Parts: sequence; structure tokens; C-alpha cells
Amino acid sequence: MTLRRPSDRNLQGVGMARRAGVLAVVLAGIAAGAVPAVADYTPAGEARNYSKIDERFRYESGTPAYQAMLRERGAAEEAELMRRRTTDPERDSTGNLCASHMDGCAGDVRFFSWQTDGFGVRRALTFVARNGGVISAHLWYTAYGPAVRPAIVITTGSVQAPEELYAYAATTLAKRGYVVLTYDVITQGSSDNRGEGPDSGYYQAQSPDAFVDGTVDALDFLLSSPAHPYRPRFPSTKLDRSASLQADHNPKQLRRVAARLSAPYNPVSPMVDPTRIGIAGHSLGAFGVSRVAADDPRVKAVVAWDNLSVGGASAFGPTAPIPPRVPALGMSNDYGLTPTPYQSAPDPQGKNIASRQFSAKGVDSMQVNLRGGTHYEYSYIPNPGFGATLRGMDMAAWYTAAWFDRYVKGDPSAESRLLTTRWLADARTKEIDPGADGNMFSDYFASRVDLRRAGGQRVTCESLRAGKAGCPALAPDVCTMPSYSYLAEAQTKDGAPPPPTVSCPAGRSLAIGEPPGFDPRLVLRAPRLASDSGRASTFEVAVRPRSAAAAATVERYELQVLRGGRWRALGPATGIPRVRFRGVDGAQYDFRARARGRGTAAGPWLRARTIVPRDDRLRRTRGTLRLAPNPLFAGGWARRWAPGAYRGSLTVAGRRGATMTYRFRGRHVYVVGRRGPLGGLALAVLDGRPRLVSFGAARTADRRVVASLAARGRGVHTLRLLSLSRRAPGSRGTQVAIDALAVAR
Repeated sequence: MTLRRPSDRNLQGVGMARRAGVLAVVLAGIAAGAVPAVADYTPAGEARNYSKIDERFRYESGTPAYQAMLRERGAAEEAELMRRRTTDPERDSTGNLCASHMDGCAGDVRFFSWQTDGFGVRRALTFVARNGGVISAHLWYTAYGPAVRPAIVITTGSVQAPEELYAYAATTLAKRGYVVLTYDVITQGSSDNRGEGPDSGYYQAQSPDAFVDGTVDALDFLLSSPAHPYRPRFPSTKLDRSASLQADHNPKQLRRVAARLSAPYNPVSPMVDPTRIGIAGHSLGAFGVSRVAADDPRVKAVVAWDNLSVGGASAFGPTAPIPPRVPALGMSNDYGLTPTPYQSAPDPQGKNIASRQFSAKGVDSMQVNLRGGTHYEYSYIPNPGFGATLRGMDMAAWYTAAWFDRYVKGDPSAESRLLTTRWLADARTKEIDPGADGNMFSDYFASRVDLRRAGGQRVTCESLRAGKAGCPALAPDVCTMPSYSYLAEAQTKDGAPPPPTVSCPAGRSLAIGEPPGFDPRLVLRAPRLASDSGRASTFEVAVRPRSAAAAATVERYELQVLRGGRWRALGPATGIPRVRFRGVDGAQYDFRARARGRGTAAGPWLRARTIVPRDDRLRRTRGTLRLAPNPLFAGGWARRWAPGAYRGSLTVAGRRGATMTYRFRGRHVYVVGRRGPLGGLALAVLDGRPRLVSFGAARTADRRVVASLAARGRGVHTLRLLSLSRRAPGSRGTQVAIDALAVAR
């Protein structure tokens, strides 16, 4: 949990007084000659270790420059919240401790202007939760980057931990090529304090169900699209089955969408690759994402900040077992929600229960425990009452991104960042550490890793702090920056190449932006005939990368159609183009597509052509003057309604000798008809060349090309089709059913 004190007045004095009192207890133990329980524990060492929880406020958030920014930007954000309440009075966050965005509830205010500073996109939106409450959320991504990207949902902690506290993770993941959704769980931050109507009390503050269901609702929204708009789930029952929803709240979602108060679907859905989804959560949110990762097949990997859970006993009572399913990273720390110094060494495996159970099930896992850290290493609270180390958040951002890069993005080079020696000797940590120790892994709690490398070999280590002595697989990573900083990474200009001091080099790791080796290969899909894909002249034109690896190298895709002698753009500006194109009967359409990398890199144009057939019912007209029918049916034909046919009808020969005559200009003609067990034979003659055409098949199938005929030379060509009233091979009927005709020019 991330806790905020009821009053922010004089918190600095309260926090410092608490620190002084606790340190006095430790020093008193030293004076009394207390005997450590284990060889590596001493009261003096514990005093040094415990003092680290003041680092963040001392060196960063408590500096005059940051505090001035906190007051200025916090006040501006508070004014913006008041404006939102005026424009959307239905939302009610009254009662949420962090409904205000001032002081400790502001999070890291350096990210409030992340978009206006040109670092990326921070897009606010709302949607309706399954209990009818309005959820406040943000999407984080970069304007430049792969056209299609993996995506992450971040679930906050409880009482109170608004989404602003997790901007460090959202921005660094966005810089690495992810779309990230952060949100305030119901009863938290700027989201509604309650649901609606009979479900108003469905969730209470600190209810585990709210964090589980909230994660699933956020995933539903993240994966929504124009074709599949977001819909609040109904019916729904709590995890402990103590209550079920009484009402469907989709009408509220639709009403708010119509009023432009909530988003109907993820506005950047074309950018999201639904096959590469990860989730991360903190505190009670860590429990929520642990539970969801075990049950939701959409999730490929999970990161749990303090800490990964496999169910059983918890601070909120016993919970059902959570079976390991997907690769999981747990992160924890020496001290918890209310930091208290140790009087003896704790159990070194005390933080590794979940990770070891993952190992027992053969599922990749890692547990990183931070020396001198607290529960607040993963949520930025600029207040001395909520202590944290200076570098813990950098370490959390590093391992979080590396884990998702490896198991969501599918980048095997991320292994070097997971098995790095970097955090064994961090220069800045050593500089400020009271014992000049640059090793950031806990002295008390063992950090471990158990994963299978891309080559198949397994790496299992039970003491990362011991370096190569405890884990021979550890090695320097491929990144060139001397000291990693999540803030430096997050504050690179959108679209600019990241400086080597804040990223991993291109070609080795995917720290920021797109991977190297631009791969322009793609697939352009358009039907040969519009009738191949449906009953109308509307059909889908879509671009698809050859592979996920190729997609990750693409900045954007271009899809165009030739109209009036000019190539004109189709589809959205971001994501993979996939459009519903409406054509005209008898017309031919040329499409082309290509992939673009960063800068001027571009792949070759890939082309496709779709012909919209002329329906069997159509007759040529000019104004009110009716011209000669084309095609011309003679000798006994009947038009029949057929739901599966193009434009819903067929023209069927009633007797032997019935003819169809079609005149056209072009180089190829396609005859579209129905094939089935009752199909017969016909004779097709094009430019004097005869060909036998079968309408027979084992099963009935509409909109089938029964004949594909090439014309000779230029000019006007004549196709004549004659019903023979003879059975096709394997058929028991003589039916000849014409659906449409298409001409390639």
C-alpha cells in the first residue's frame, strides 16, 4: 500500500521527528552493546542502512528548486481539476484522500508538462467501470516510434496512490516503444469514490477486488477499438463471491460517450499489438496484477512492485492461491509501509516466497530486493513522511523495462540488462551511502533470478548481491551510459535519437525508440474481387508486418489508393492501416503500401488491386434513358433472392439454351456465381473460344469465381454463356446461377 497522512501540514517536521526518534532507538541499542542475531547484522550497520530512507527527499524532492516546482505545478494541476469538475459534474471523487493533486498527492510534478515539453504524449481520458464509477486515466506514448507497439497497464497502490505517482514507469516504458495506460482505481485519486445506483457500494477503499477488477477493466479499455468499443463488464461477481453487480452500466458509458465526456474506445488502438500485453502494479495493485496475470490469457508478463503474490495469507486476510502462469518480476525492499529499524536480521528468504513458487512450476521469475529501500521506492511522493532511497526508482525503472522488453516485446537482448552487474557498484549510490557501498541489492533479503535464456540454457541464481560469486551469469550489460537515470531517459525529445548517456546502443538493446535494422517487409491484403470478401461493394484493405520483429523497426506505414490519376492516403496516421473501403460496382481500384523507418528510410511500394463486380441486376442508364441491358439474359432466366449472394440476388437459368451475353473492354473477365450440389454445366465462349464451366460442388457456396477468362487484344470483347441443362460431375442438378461479372482493365 502507499499511504498518505490525513494532514499535510508540518509533515516535514513530523517526518524528521519520526526519523530522529527511530535513529535514537538504534543508537541506544549500539550503546547497550546489543548482540546481532547473525554475523552480517550489527546495530551500527542497521543505523546506516535505515538512514538511506531519507535520500530521495534530501537530495531531490526536498530541494528548494523541486519544492518551488511542486507548489507551482501542484496549484496549476489543482486548478485544472476544478475546471474538470465544472465541465463534468457527474464525476465525484469526494472522499478520496488524493482527490487533490497537491503536496504528497501530486506525484512527480516534473512529468505534468511531459507533453508540452516535447518529450511524448500524455493523453487524459475517462471510461466507466463495471460498477458504474467513472475512471480517470491517461495514455502515455511517443509520437515517433514503431507503428504498432506492445502495451502495458499500470495499477496503482491503495490509500492513496493516484496514477501521477507512477509517471516514472509510464514515461520510460513509453520511450522504449510501449503504449502505457495508467488509471486511478475506483475510490482512488480522481476516479469516482463510489459506483452508481445499486452498485454504489460494490467496492470499498482498500478492497482487493477493486484492484483486480480495475486491472481487467483497464485491459478491456486498452484493447478496445472502433470495431470493438469498450463496454463495462456485466455480469460480475467479487473474488470472494460476497456480492454481484446488480446493474449493467453500459448505458452510462454510452451516455457519457454521446456527451463527449468519456472515450468510446482506446483512441490509439491501431498502435496497440493485442498479442503483446503486460501489466504492472504496486502494493495492493501488485496483488491485483498477480491475480490477473494468473487468469487472463491476454497478459504475457507481470511486474509486481512490493510484491509478487501467489495468494494465501495477506494483510487483507487469506486469499485463494494464485498459480504461476506468465514470467513475473517481483521487487521489494528492506523496509515496508511504515519503516521500522530491525533489531535482528530478518529471514533472508522472506521476500522470495512467490518467486520460489514460480521456479517450482518452471515459470521464469526474478526477485529484486533493494537495500535500504521502503514501500515508496515505486511511487513518487515528494514528502519527507514517505521516505525512499535516491536511486531505487532508477533501479525499478531499469528492471521493469528490461523484464517487459524480454517477455512482452520479445527482445532477447534484454537479458543483458536483467543479468547486469551495473547495480552491484552504482557510482551515485556509493557517493551518498553512509558506508560508501555502491551495491544496491539488499544485505538482508536475497535477490534471485531463475529464467531460461533465448538459447535455451537456464540461469538460476540465489544471491545477486554476491555478484559473480553468487551468480556466474552476471556480466556488464551492453549499455554505454555510466549511470542510468529514468528521468534522463524520459526527458529526451520525442523523435530525437537518444544520447548514449541515457540509453543502450542501437543494435544491441531496445532501450529507447525503435530497434536497429529497419525491416520494410510487409503484407498488403486486398481481395481480388469485392465479392470475395462480402455481399457488398465495401471491402477491407489492410497492411500487416511480416513479423513482430519487423513491426518494431517501423516508424509508420503508408497506405494509398489511386483516384483521379493521383495517389491519395488511406487509413489512420498511426498504427497499422486497416480500412473499410467502399467501391462502386464495375470499378477497379489500385492500392499501394510501404513501411517507413526513422528519418528518410522507406521500403518499396507493395501493390494490390481490387475489382468491384457488376451485379447481375444492374442495367446501364444515362440520365432517364435506358440503354441496352448489359449483361443481357435471354431464353428463360429468373432472378432469385439469395441472402449469401452479391447484392442479395442470383439470376438462374430455367431451361436448356438460356444465354447470357456480356460486352466489355478489358483484358480479363470473371464470372461469379453459385456452386453447389444442384449445379450444372454451361458453355462459355469468349472471342470465339469455347470453355466448359461447372457450377457443381459438394457444398453450396455463394460468390464463387466459376470462370476466369483472358481476352485477346484490345477493344470490345463479347462473352456468351449458354446453359446446357447437364449435370456437373458429382452433382445431382443442372442449375446455372449467375451472381456478378468483373472485368480487369
